[in-house]
Amino acid sequence: MIIAQLSDTHLLSIKGKDEIAKLRADNLMAAVAAINDLVPLVDAVIHTGDMTHTHAPDEYVLAREILSALSAPLYVVPGNRDRRTNLRRTFIDDGYLQGYENEPILYAVNQHAVRLIGYDSLSRASNKGDIDASRLDWLDSALADCPDRPTAIL
Repeated sequence: MIIAQLSDTHLLSIKGKDEIAKLRADNLMAAVAAINDLVPLVDAVIHTGDMTHTHAPDEYVLAREILSALSAPLYVVPGNRDRRTNLRRTFIDDGYLQGYENEPILYAVNQHAVRLIGYDSLSRASNKGDIDASRLDWLDSALADCPDRPTAIL
């Protein structure tokens, strides 16, 4: 299985004339095109956080617009600059982001040769992340569901 990873795209709204915002959007578009051109093709793309810079809803809309050009399925987990609510609202239609808006984003995807587990360590109190007992219990349970299956934790 071939997985492409995107991270730290820090997208900004491109409504104004901010050159950094346009450059970041252009760079993500170029990365998407490069991923789509890989031979062999990738089986999945993961974005492991800091998709946006200020976590504004329009930044997630821009991300969705650009990332929708991917030819492989996309899976996302939040980074310290992301907001679960906006991330979940933007990507909820993809089917793997279940749960309430601001609760941790935790999921398992079993449709690939390697099982993908999205594991949110976002902290409400610190940009260093947080792993609490309930998230560890969830992970233990998710891993126990398929103990003999190759698994990647995102």
